[in-house]
Amino acid sequence: MDDRYPIPHMHDLNSKLKGCKKFSVLDLQKGYYQIPMAKGDIPKTAVITPFGCFEFLRMPFGLKNAAQAFQRLMDSISPGLPFTFIYLDDILIASPDSSTHYEHLRQVLKLLSDHGLILNWDKCAIHQDEITFIGHQVSLS
Repeated sequence: MDDRYPIPHMHDLNSKLKGCKKFSVLDLQKGYYQIPMAKGDIPKTAVITPFGCFEFLRMPFGLKNAAQAFQRLMDSISPGLPFTFIYLDDILIASPDSSTHYEHLRQVLKLLSDHGLILNWDKCAIHQDEITFIGHQVSLS
C-alpha cells in the first residue's frame, strides 16, 4: 500500500528563510535505522543469507514507504519549531540573529535527545552565515 505522506519541497523553504542570518544544518546518523520496525512488519523484512535468515528490527533503507514514514516521524516530533525545515534526516535551523539561533539550536538538540535520535556530527554545520542544505546554497542574500 502506498503511503502518500508528503515529503517537503524546496520551494517551501523560501518562506522560512525571510529575515534569517544564522543557519545550522543537522544530519541524523543513519536516519532510517533509528526507527524501530512495527512488530507486525518485522517478518516482512526477512533476508536469507548463507548464514541464516535475518529480520530487521530497525527500518532499513529501500522499503517502499520508508521516506514517508521517516518524514512523518520527524514532523510529528517537531510541530512547535517553526524555525526548522526538516527534509528526511536533514534539519535546517534558520534564525534572525546569533542569540536567537543558539536558543533555537538548544531546543532542537533537546528535542532530538528526548526522542533518542543521534546526530552525525561530521556532517553538521553549526551557526553559519551560509550553508549548503540538500544541495542548495542558503544564505542571507
